[in-house]
Amino acid sequence: MDNLEISTSEIFYDKIGVLPNRRADPFISGRLLDLLCAQEDETYLDVGCRTGDYTVMFDEEGYKFYALEPSVRLLEQAKTKSRRIKWLNGSSSMIPAANEFFGGAVATLNVHHWQDLDKSFRELFRVLKPDSRLIIFTAVPEQMKTYWLNKYFPKMLEAFSRLMPCLNVLETKARKAGFQLVKKEKYFIPGNIQDQLFYSGKHDPEIYFNQSLRE
Repeated sequence: MDNLEISTSEIFYDKIGVLPNRRADPFISGRLLDLLCAQEDETYLDVGCRTGDYTVMFDEEGYKFYALEPSVRLLEQAKTKSRRIKWLNGSSSMIPAANEFFGGAVATLNVHHWQDLDKSFRELFRVLKPDSRLIIFTAVPEQMKTYWLNKYFPKMLEAFSRLMPCLNVLETKARKAGFQLVKKEKYFIPGNIQDQLFYSGKHDPEIYFNQSLRE
């Protein structure tokens, strides 16, 4: 564990041979749509959609989304979940869309995979319409220092925290690309969370014995 390294590659899941065991959480989905100020007559982008669970939930709520994913394996699985959604193979720094095409975008727990933050923010600014919103849901190193998992897996948390861009870095690079910070909102993991994200065991640590969750 002393030399633990964790990949930051945007096509990480193409390499490791397993798919993430994740499921969209209605509360998280609802907050993302609220912060996006989503309208049914607008078109939005889900950046780094993985297997499309949140994109599908957005679609089921009546909103039009394109889904962007660099991993071919994840995208192929995502495509089986909906024929209405436009599935795009691309990355945050290379989006196959015209200038000012989207009315907003969300990036859910994947900004640490962005290989070039400056290029990614510039590219997102390019494809977003003026005054539209980019919502980033992420953890930051400053916050991770207080996570309860540090008491059990300090080396692992240290490795993960190195992947996460600091909040001031994200804000600085976003502003440099043309974005303006509108709002910051804290998220506290509830006991009934449906998305089995890395920190989802806060109230039920026994779930980490589940092999599929650990993968």
